[in-house]
Parts: sequence; structure tokens; C-alpha cells
Amino acid sequence: MQNGVAQQANFNLDDGLWTAADTTVQYTYGIQFSHETVGRLRATRLKQGPNPDSIIMAGKGDVELTDSTYMIALNLQCGRQGDTGSP
Repeated sequence: MQNGVAQQANFNLDDGLWTAADTTVQYTYGIQFSHETVGRLRATRLKQGPNPDSIIMAGKGDVELTDSTYMIALNLQCGRQGDTGSP
């Protein structure tokens, strides 16, 4: 809080594992992942609080949600002529 106003922040899960249970995420511009490293989220009963944005599935994100209520944004970046870089 700053002067009574909530300050939102980026939530970057760039590398490693975050295991969460009975957790509420609030005031974030989204849970985001790196394009170079693998961030993994394993959450049970993950909930959205005020201004939560979404789990932004881009890059090398690896997410498993169980019994959770949370928005997910799916993104697929394409290179030249629609090449995703996938085999």
C-alpha cells in the first residue's frame, strides 16, 4: 500500500518450483514465465483476490492447478511466417 492505494506488481516465476496450497494471489499484473528457463507452479486451491490478473501461459511455464479458481491466459508466439519453433 502507498498512501492507501494498493500498488500492483509483476509476479515472475522464471525458474524453479512454486508449490502452493490454500493461497490467494492479489494485486498482480499476472503470474508470468520466462522464455529461457522453466518455472513450474503446482497449486491446490489457488484463489484470486482483488486485482489478480491471470496465469499467463507463455514462455516455458509449466502449471498444474487442482481444485483452483484462477484465470489462465494462453499465449503462442510465432516467428516469421507462423513458425513457432516447435518440431
